[in-house]
Formats: sequence, C-alpha cells, structure tokens
Amino acid sequence: MKSAEREEARRLRCGGWSIKDIAATLRVSKGSVSAWVADIKMTEEQVRALEARQSRSRRYILDRVRQLTVAAVARNENFRQNGFQKAETDERFRLICALYWGEGRKCERNKAFAISNSDPNLLRIVLRWLLDAGFGEKLSFRVQYYADNGLSEREIAAWWQHRLPGLETRHFRKFTRNVVNRASQRKKIGRLPFGTAVLQVRSTELFCTIMGGIDYLSTSGA
Repeated sequence: MKSAEREEARRLRCGGWSIKDIAATLRVSKGSVSAWVADIKMTEEQVRALEARQSRSRRYILDRVRQLTVAAVARNENFRQNGFQKAETDERFRLICALYWGEGRKCERNKAFAISNSDPNLLRIVLRWLLDAGFGEKLSFRVQYYADNGLSEREIAAWWQHRLPGLETRHFRKFTRNVVNRASQRKKIGRLPFGTAVLQVRSTELFCTIMGGIDYLSTSGA
C-alpha cells in the first residue's frame, strides 16, 4: 500500500503539487511525502505556479476570517440589543442581570456565562432561571473547596444538590481542590466548608444577552 502511495505522491509532485496538498489527498504525513519526493526538483514554472496558488489560498483564508469576524461582531451586538430590550419588560430577567452584574464573570474574550457564589439561595434563583430558559443541557456545575475542612467531595456535592432543586448529577464537573500554601490562606479554612460553587453555560448568545441586560440596568438606574 505504501508503495502505491509513494508512486502517487511522486506523480503529483511532478505535476507541481505542494507537499501539504499531497499529504492531505493521500491521507499520509507530510514527513512521509517529503521523504518520498525529496529527489524531485520542480521547474521554475511549477514553483511560480505553486507560490501563486498558495498566495491565493492565503488571501482566501484571510478574507474568510475577516468575514466571519465581522459577522460574529454583528451577531453578538444583536444578542446584546435583544438583552437590552428584554430587560425593559422582563422583571425576572432584570433580577438575573443584576445578580450577574455583581457576581458573574464578564470576560468579553471568552463570552461564557459563569456565576460564582457560596450562597445556595442566590445560585438557586439563577439555576431556576437557566433551567426555565432551556439551558439545562448546556449547564455545568463545579465547586472550589478546601480539603482541610474535612469534607469529602461526595458530601459537598450532596449538600449542594439538596439545596439546588433541578441540579442533576449530569451537570457536575470535576471539583477544584484548593491547596493551602500560605499562612494567610488558613484564615479561609472553616469559613466555607462546602466551598464556592460555579454555575456555567458555554453560550455566546446567553452571555451577550445578559450583558445587554446589564447595559439596560447601568443606563436606566433600575
């Protein structure tokens, strides 16, 4: 089989193909292709033609990236405007935006909804809204905790699940075990035995919609 691939690679190389294209076509590594065609010298005309194709390919990729970037910016701005308008009429949504304004992650780079808190009462409100809004399939839940408190992850998970109706085992992700490496951090031991929980939904639309609601709150003073 390798012999047939080698012969085909040499034939394509003689036809002016690039090593990358040959490897992709034959589904072999570029290293193998390089070894098979190392002795084949391309003509100046073939080299120029290959460089021209590669240049066109690079321009196409750059143009496509720019188009996708512009489209993404417009789409996200539309989500944000929808959130602004939703906050004007939806009191419950305004509450979620207010809680997120105070406790949520607002990193524009990642654009993922994530709210962190140690108070199950606050997270219960957010969780109920996320489930009612249809984000149950995308929802994830994890906890950051200090192992020095003497509780197992199973005990911590059971505590949170009891206090957050609607939270299912499938929502749980790997917990983060905080390590005490400075004397000052020991002050936190015992204060939050069940840790700090994080509700997260990886949705650009949700994040931008919430940020639009925050825009409404910040401008209206509601």
